[in-house]
Amino acid sequence: MDLVRGLRDYDPDTFERLEIIRRTFTDNCRLYGIRLMEPSSLELLDTLKAKSGDEVTDEIYAFTDKGGRQLGLRFDLTVGITRFVCSRRDMPLPVKLGSFSSMWRYDEPQRGRYRWFYQWDVEVFGARDRLLSNTEVIAFTASMLRDLGIRDYVIKVGDRRLLDHALKAFDDRKRSYMFGLIDKMAKKEEAELVDEYLHRGLSEDEIKYAFEIGRIEGDIGRIESITGQGTADELASISSKLKEVGVKHEVSMQVVRGLDYYTGVVFEAFDEFNPSLHALAGGGEFDRLPAVFGRPELSALGVAGGADRLLLAMKKETEEKGGVYVAYAKEMGNEAMKLAEELREARLAVRIDLDGHALSRQLADAERLGTVVTVMVLPEEWEKGYVKLKVMSSRSETIVRSDETLEALRKALNETV
Repeated sequence: MDLVRGLRDYDPDTFERLEIIRRTFTDNCRLYGIRLMEPSSLELLDTLKAKSGDEVTDEIYAFTDKGGRQLGLRFDLTVGITRFVCSRRDMPLPVKLGSFSSMWRYDEPQRGRYRWFYQWDVEVFGARDRLLSNTEVIAFTASMLRDLGIRDYVIKVGDRRLLDHALKAFDDRKRSYMFGLIDKMAKKEEAELVDEYLHRGLSEDEIKYAFEIGRIEGDIGRIESITGQGTADELASISSKLKEVGVKHEVSMQVVRGLDYYTGVVFEAFDEFNPSLHALAGGGEFDRLPAVFGRPELSALGVAGGADRLLLAMKKETEEKGGVYVAYAKEMGNEAMKLAEELREARLAVRIDLDGHALSRQLADAERLGTVVTVMVLPEEWEKGYVKLKVMSSRSETIVRSDETLEALRKALNETV
């Protein structure tokens, strides 16, 4: 019973962690005033081509439907959200929208990359202050990573216009190759890139120059020595603002973003603890896409990240705690079930043994499941109006009144999680 290559089932453990990412995303959207939506999963093929050109057909799931229409499954959320906003001239600007859903791409499967996957996405349209809007989108990205326990993150911020300045002496074909080389510097060995681009027609000096440009990081002065005095003022302002709001970052000429529609500031987020995962998220300004959909006056910028790489990057301590476990002596099953339902009505996540196992087995299960606090319903204590609480991490036990169980649990959970 094989699956289609490049697809996988999200088993319960993985799906629970995926839900942590989803909730973290929606919580951050609420904090940043971003409204949630979901664009259509099916688009006209011409709509999908608007972002990446005719060649995108080879990289997505495209087909002709029964009505003879050329369609494709979405490969990201940006196209659909942009199409939606461009069709709604009645929406007041700026518009901040977010979405979390699944995509399909006909990529070569590899670690952290599948053909069916989940992605989170935030887009901002019509913002007049580019400094503040770029800062907010990058700060949102940092907040997402921090909330998921990825403390060793760094966000590399660049500007496509600066690369254009640095490579303006070369013709379009060679400039395109050099962009591609710089974009791959964090993903491939230098010798491999030299061999690849020599075969494509770049000279050794041109390759050397591309490497020199791509290695410039953390130094605005060095960037302007190549691109011209004052050309990096916007990048410097964003860097200064990010420092003010506590976002770990560095300016970088290595951030290209592989899609041609990016027009200005670009950025990518990395986990320095897991460099082999490459970028966990990326984004930037993409004013060309609204223009394709008939809104050339509409500024656009955003960020997107794949959930699968975040699943690999998330530290063990960020896995959802097992909440509360109600354990009970064998003859106390009815009382324990009633207590469990009362706690669930109060919106606590509660597990309870359904097979009548011995108390020792239940306590072992509670520990295995990562439970924070276990409530023990025992005959002697229950008869006197009490239950026993056990904080699993410290093994400490306390006796509380049964009618104060909810309050005691909330206190223990707040002190422990």
